Amino acid sequence: MEWSDVKQKVFRFESDIVVSAGAGSGKTAALVELYLRLLAGETALPRPLSVEEIVAITFTEKAAVEMKERVRREIRKRLTTGDASADWERLLRSLPAAGIATFHAFCSRILKENPAEAGVDPAFTLLDDLTTGGELLAALDEVIEGELKAGSPEIRLLLQYFPLSGAGHGKGLGEYLLDLHWKRSGSGKDDAGILQMAERWDAAAAGLFQEKVFELRDLSCEVQRILAGKELSFHQKLRGLPEIQARPQLSLDNGETPLLINAMRNCVAGNWGKEKPVRDRLTECFTALQAAYWQRRSAPLVSALLLLSARLSDVYRLRKERRGVLDFEDLLIKTRDLLHKDEHLRTGYREKFAVVMVDEFQDTNPLQKELVGLLCGEGQRLFIVGDPKQSLPRRRRGRVCPGASRNPRRRRTEPLFPGVLPFPPGYNRIC
Repeated sequence: MEWSDVKQKVFRFESDIVVSAGAGSGKTAALVELYLRLLAGETALPRPLSVEEIVAITFTEKAAVEMKERVRREIRKRLTTGDASADWERLLRSLPAAGIATFHAFCSRILKENPAEAGVDPAFTLLDDLTTGGELLAALDEVIEGELKAGSPEIRLLLQYFPLSGAGHGKGLGEYLLDLHWKRSGSGKDDAGILQMAERWDAAAAGLFQEKVFELRDLSCEVQRILAGKELSFHQKLRGLPEIQARPQLSLDNGETPLLINAMRNCVAGNWGKEKPVRDRLTECFTALQAAYWQRRSAPLVSALLLLSARLSDVYRLRKERRGVLDFEDLLIKTRDLLHKDEHLRTGYREKFAVVMVDEFQDTNPLQKELVGLLCGEGQRLFIVGDPKQSLPRRRRGRVCPGASRNPRRRRTEPLFPGVLPFPPGYNRIC
């Protein structure tokens, strides 16, 4: 196959590389070709690598099987053509040991290699999706029943706004708590970090509201200037704006603040002609004030939801511990914790894996990004492929899609992002 100059530069692999390209552009094909060249020693690395020294992470079992099969097929093709760049016969025999796997399978392997250090039973049982769902629903029932019996302030507050269950008509409290549980597990944050987010949510709302109040006062000078000029059709409504602004009730603690904001918004309706930029700034200011107000007012709800979500996670964890089982997210969290706390072990894996490759990187959540960062050290190479336009929606297991430009290893890869090698428009046809 003929490879373009851009792809040849990719295959030199002189530094960490992030490839961002659209669907059908051959990103995975490029990853497979690079994998083979690493085995053959045809990159800038000082020597050929074995399959045990390369980690290639995918997102589904099907994708992992397909990638391994593509590598096997390409190795056989090289054997057929008499390619002498590597001992392809030996590499073909060693392929079953290749580290081509999903995040969960890779983490399961690390935990089983280090059960004592990770604090897990080496023969742990992994819950399937159906059993996981059943255990989580049982934990949810246990939490809600306990909260109702205790009459906790959190449950009393939340039931003013949510039914216990949506019962086919939208989401109820139970569904929101389940969603929040999976988003929490994929965030990589502990309970303290989650509660700090709630505090920041409240503080950010207060800060934004005050900022926009000051901006609105600054814009009042522009409004006076416009009203002092030639009489135009929109002036009649606009004259009411200074009067409303003069009222002292515009605050986060006043229940009438949304009505005042809507009244001010009505004052700037109409065609402002060449003064449209001022109207746009006013409109943006009103929108931000409204958002900040409701964000602040919802802060108690956010805190209550987070507290109940933390209790749900605790009960669910205890149910798993009693059964001696793990779920898929446990694999990621326990591996993250293991690599984070054990520097010797982390260094060992970094020395073992010379190259870390991640396919469909746009679908990684913060926890998975953290794992990639922990696996990668200064002496390694990182190869990432992804397409931000193809990012998956948030799923039940929290596979968050923040986009491929989010940096898993900021200290090392940030300088490389300006040098991302984009495939040219003709890439689809070249492949």
